[in-house]
Amino acid sequence: MLAAGCGLGGVLAGPLLDALARAVPLEQPVLPLRRPGRLTAVVSLVTGVLAALVALAFDGSWLLPAQLWLLGLAVVLTVTDLQHKRLPNALLLPGGAVLAVLLVAGALLDGRPAGLLGSAVTAGALFALFLLAAVVSPSGMGMGDVKLAGVLGLALGLAGTAATLLAVLVAFALHAVVSVVLLATRRAGRRTALPFGPALLVGAAVALGWLSPLAA
Repeated sequence: MLAAGCGLGGVLAGPLLDALARAVPLEQPVLPLRRPGRLTAVVSLVTGVLAALVALAFDGSWLLPAQLWLLGLAVVLTVTDLQHKRLPNALLLPGGAVLAVLLVAGALLDGRPAGLLGSAVTAGALFALFLLAAVVSPSGMGMGDVKLAGVLGLALGLAGTAATLLAVLVAFALHAVVSVVLLATRRAGRRTALPFGPALLVGAAVALGWLSPLAA
């Protein structure tokens, strides 16, 4: 019942998430919502399915609200980065702040206060790592990606070091594969800047276990 309810909630939230992804980067009003199109339907379906999977993966944990919030943020940021090649502060900063509050509350209610230190350390470490990558290769890594890494580090830190490493490895591997495919099909050139945010979010989803119910 919980998974079904979260899935339905994800479907209903889809139009709002799509509207945020369209409007915020262009500094346009979110409301009133536009007439749903194909992309809105896809966003709603994907959000609903993922919300149900997240509910199954975190059933019985007080971290579920934080994971669902992160899912909604991930959907918005993925659509935004793919469409505009931007990860706006207007989405990242408030989204990350709410996530931090929900994670603290969830960890305390789950009786895992010690995990909050790992969360803070991981967030700082990932921010520093990706900042270094952005300095070395500014064309391949933007500051939006750096901030996103820090936000995701808050959740990955609670999951542990292995989950954090897995998320980073999956992200870079997926980005490399997509880059090779686009180059091979001539849909991108060597100097084409490809968004890294979606790959990083997929890596985090895998590491956090959002897709684990599919393997059960």
